[in-house]
Amino acid sequence: MTTEQVIVSNDGTGMEKALDTAEKFAAYFNFNKRQNMHVRLLTEETLGMVRAITGDYNALFWLDGDEHRYHIHLMANTRMDINKREKLLAVSSSGRNEAARGVMGKIRDMFEYGMENYEAVGQMQIEQGMGYMMYGGIGSNPTESMTDAVMSWSLQQYRTNLGKAEKKDTKAQDMWDELEKSIIANVANDLKVWIRKDQVEMVIEKNV
Repeated sequence: MTTEQVIVSNDGTGMEKALDTAEKFAAYFNFNKRQNMHVRLLTEETLGMVRAITGDYNALFWLDGDEHRYHIHLMANTRMDINKREKLLAVSSSGRNEAARGVMGKIRDMFEYGMENYEAVGQMQIEQGMGYMMYGGIGSNPTESMTDAVMSWSLQQYRTNLGKAEKKDTKAQDMWDELEKSIIANVANDLKVWIRKDQVEMVIEKNV
């Protein structure tokens, strides 16, 4: 089953409809209380990320899957306007996005950078400790990507590589602790981000 695509915006447009769409998806497959809670939590995490993105923009939200596995999608067209972001970040004393805290905050930054200038994502990942996308390092997954993707990132691969690194690196240990406290990391089976020249997409994967 694939739901309708809902237009959501960081001004709150479409949020209630997106939540309603997620609830109807769960009801269609007669999910139990725990499964319904997971759908709700993952949808709320996605919409919370949407609300935190700077500037004015719209994205498409939808779900697909079956009674065994489902995906939550968020897709936006790239804006290729890095100047707008630089002006917004200049408001902060450090010139960086001070709100990028926690795993989901960093994923949001990745998504937002991807909308504005995909070439800047690599630098953002270095600053945030998320690793290069498709070029090796924590979180990259070069063997599994959409054929037209410029860059891709996988939470599961990030978890695997970080688990190896945290035993011998203090910074990696802190990042592992951050990951362990993340709702998205504890509920979702994976979260992937694909960045193309014209689109950026985030897909949360969940086994029922």
